[in-house]
Amino acid sequence: GLDPEERQRLRSIVAARRTVATTIVSTHLTDDAADADLVAVLHDRRLTFVGSPARLAAEADGRTWTQVSPPEPSTVRASWLLPDGRHRCLGTPPSGATIIPPRLEDGYLLLTDPARSRQHMS
Repeated sequence: GLDPEERQRLRSIVAARRTVATTIVSTHLTDDAADADLVAVLHDRRLTFVGSPARLAAEADGRTWTQVSPPEPSTVRASWLLPDGRHRCLGTPPSGATIIPPRLEDGYLLLTDPARSRQHMS
């Protein structure tokens, strides 16, 4: 719940301490986690991921795309309308989809997909 100025101040404090101490930051803001050396994801009371921010983003490699028309809700984990009118989608891309580079948030959303959790319980 920090405003942009205070978020920048927190980043500076964490960066200054990086070489002398381990600092744990708990956040739901993936932008803040993108600056970390290591990210851990807790989901359904379990540690489901530990690795670099780049590795978490890579969970969505080949599974992040844009398209002009809205996707069928049953075919995607998440989608949202972009300012240019295209839809950014996560899940299993349809044939001919324009694959785009994933972001940290994309990897997180796919890693915590409820359908994935049900598959792992089976």
